[in-house]
Amino acid sequence: MKTKFFFWIVCVLAIPAWSQAVFKAGQSSTIMIAPKFDYPLAQAHLQLRSKFDQENLPLPSHVSRLSEEETAAPAKRSVLKAALFSAVLPGAGQIYNRSFLSALLFLGIEVGGLYVNRKYNSEGDDLTAVFEGFADLHWFESRYWHSVDSLENLDEEYNKCSEDNIECLRGFERNEFSHFLPTTKNQTYYENIGKYDQFNGGWDDGSGHARQRDSANREAYTYMRLEANDKYKTATTAVTVVIINHLVSALHAAYSTNNFNRTLAQSSLGVKMKKYGSAWVPAVNFKMAW
Repeated sequence: MKTKFFFWIVCVLAIPAWSQAVFKAGQSSTIMIAPKFDYPLAQAHLQLRSKFDQENLPLPSHVSRLSEEETAAPAKRSVLKAALFSAVLPGAGQIYNRSFLSALLFLGIEVGGLYVNRKYNSEGDDLTAVFEGFADLHWFESRYWHSVDSLENLDEEYNKCSEDNIECLRGFERNEFSHFLPTTKNQTYYENIGKYDQFNGGWDDGSGHARQRDSANREAYTYMRLEANDKYKTATTAVTVVIINHLVSALHAAYSTNNFNRTLAQSSLGVKMKKYGSAWVPAVNFKMAW
């Protein structure tokens, strides 16, 4: 703020050295214009050119170089639009603000996050197919229910099921254990048989007893599932990064747009050419809009 204020003070004090516009009716004068134009100063020169036109005086070439397009005031930008653009597609709000490097950064994070999510989800699916196939080869429900029946036979208060009566054994399972075997081979089925000791008896290389952990196949299966789950976790992390990228991009676009609009308001402090007698002289022009 202070830097910009002192910049405009210097500009105003230097105007007499940059531009002279003194003429009389029927006479032409030399007009010196600064080589680099900011919007307020350019507006002043555009006003001066208009005065020449009104009085049908010859227009110096170095004044005529300023077109209305060059001296047009930049339009204010919508903070809401910028935020919504980036919320939908990170980088879009930055493009709206003409901040192309920032747009490239946010768009790159979006594309990268989606790529990582798709890649690791696919790898997780492949590993899931592997460990499920391994379980189907080495874990058997018949062995599991045999181990459950062995425990049920030891329970004098409950000993009433035969080994082939699965529904009866399921009742004992629910009463005795903290987890149960699903009736279909779903995600819970494949999780339970490797995670909990009560399903140890179903592995083909174990002792056949529940509540033990003596199967090498079960250990290998556990690591297979862990590797697949790690892939899915990475994919989930990528989705989280994408969501955060949308939020940060939207906030950045809104903040940048607001700063741009504030700069326009501050730039309204400029100069205008005023006619005093027969001479045109620069005068401070202050205008604040919000």
